[in-house]
Amino acid sequence: MLVCVLKNTGNLSAQTETTRTNSDSTTKPAVTPFRVSGGVTLSGDFYTADGIEARRPTSNLMAIARINIALFEQVNLPFEAFIGTNQSGFRQPFNQFGISPTFFNWLTLHAGWFSMRFSDLTFGDIRMLGGGVELRPGNFRLAALYGSTNQAVPYDVSTGGAAVAGAFTSYSRPVVGVKLGYGDENIAFINFQAIRVSDDTTSLQTPANADVSRLAKPQENTVFSTTFGFGAFDGKLRFTAEIAGSAYSADTRSQSLAALTTTSTFQLPAIPSEIFTPRLSSQLDAAAKATLTIAPTQDFTVALGGQYVGPGFVSLGYAQLQNDVLDGTISPSLRLFNGGLSVRGTLGIRVNNLIANRTAPLQRLIASGSISIQPVQAFGFDVQYSNYGIRSTPRNDTLRIENVSQSLTLSPRLNFEAFGGMSGIFGSYSLNNVDDVNVITRQTNTNQTQTAMLSWTLGLPSGLSLATTGFYSDIAQSIARTNILNIGQTAAYSFFDGALSTSLTLGYGIVGSELTSAGMTTTSSDGQITGQASVSYAIGESGKFGTLSLNVNNNNYAFGNPARGRNFGEWTALVQYAIGF
Repeated sequence: MLVCVLKNTGNLSAQTETTRTNSDSTTKPAVTPFRVSGGVTLSGDFYTADGIEARRPTSNLMAIARINIALFEQVNLPFEAFIGTNQSGFRQPFNQFGISPTFFNWLTLHAGWFSMRFSDLTFGDIRMLGGGVELRPGNFRLAALYGSTNQAVPYDVSTGGAAVAGAFTSYSRPVVGVKLGYGDENIAFINFQAIRVSDDTTSLQTPANADVSRLAKPQENTVFSTTFGFGAFDGKLRFTAEIAGSAYSADTRSQSLAALTTTSTFQLPAIPSEIFTPRLSSQLDAAAKATLTIAPTQDFTVALGGQYVGPGFVSLGYAQLQNDVLDGTISPSLRLFNGGLSVRGTLGIRVNNLIANRTAPLQRLIASGSISIQPVQAFGFDVQYSNYGIRSTPRNDTLRIENVSQSLTLSPRLNFEAFGGMSGIFGSYSLNNVDDVNVITRQTNTNQTQTAMLSWTLGLPSGLSLATTGFYSDIAQSIARTNILNIGQTAAYSFFDGALSTSLTLGYGIVGSELTSAGMTTTSSDGQITGQASVSYAIGESGKFGTLSLNVNNNNYAFGNPARGRNFGEWTALVQYAIGF
């Protein structure tokens, strides 16, 4: 995958004027009627392999453009486009076009591909194709959206029902949402949000002999929420909260409850079908979350947080929202010695099985902390620790789940002058460990990973820079153990007053493995040689006409045990032209 970062490096103005006042000769800059800024990146990615089948497409051409047109410094028209020869569709950001113009700093329109966030429990982490509007005049807020977050993926008989290997069918998913609010978020505010999602069952047709396990189930979801909050004592106290309700149907093909109650003495309240249709597959639930932040001084802050997400609460506007969750946390932070010492931490408990519909509840301990020490500019030391424990209490001890996942990271750094230049040493050690306390599974569910990294950089006045890096990793599991040692050296040099930049990296790695199965242990020691060469040239003064670059990578892997695989080599090359204006 190619990731591009574009930055605006300047502005192109169509006209610049000055005006004079009648009373004096003071000149004031006039409003610029037309200004264009943004950037464009054109790239070609090429790949070849020897000894193995290609693990990626052999070529990919891509164009990425982000352009903003400003009119009279009041109207902004941002355009963005992603065009690639590979990977097109709704599920990733390629071959996508979008425009989100802003007018007068309080009105934004969206068309094409765009993202919009309503709240933590309604809609926020999904990119959609459609249109939207956001109004923010003064303390008033109004937002609306309509579009689709998913495209129909048809049934493919040749792959057993999957459009691609391992994929399931899916329906087109229209989404409509609205948000209305008023207030100053630093003083007091209240917002109301609502979204409705209903899969389009006409967007997908499947053959009669289709594999039922790979057929999509059309879903329906309506979520209402209210967010509110206030601040007091010049920002020393702040409270925010959200309360939400969700109606969700896992399969809209199931029978509606209204049809089942037509002959019954019990009648459901009339609910317009445009809002939601209760069915046999429907569920209703609620969610709430709140945060209280207390900051008596600029150097000390403590935040109290809690959330409840019912087991039946679903929002299809969030792809990663977890339900059946109740937790509470306290998160203090402290700065001392003018920032020379910073301490942050979080401690909390999370539980599930909120309606006792599971065999046993899980209790999770959430604990993390970090310390940053910077006594002098030349030296610093960071420490990070996290603890995530899970425990269940079933009546049958053999079903008991109890494990603790711990992570510790130590990161020292040092800067000093040596060898006629400026040197920097950075080190890092990380330990990740999972302890299983269950007497049955502890023998087969152990995992400990240790990694260590040490690097030294040297920058010389001549423009030559050197970097030496060493990396070691040890991964110990129940039946396998893997060790990785890698050493790399990079040299970089700039020519023509920095217009031409070159770098060369060489690395050598050893991968050792030990596998125990059926009382037998198999060991192997593999070797890996890597190389990378890059060159970039800034065209024109300070890259006024863009930057042209070439990056070539080579990877050669040799198996110590021929039974584990064939030796292979891979080449990748990236040609790129980028310009900002």
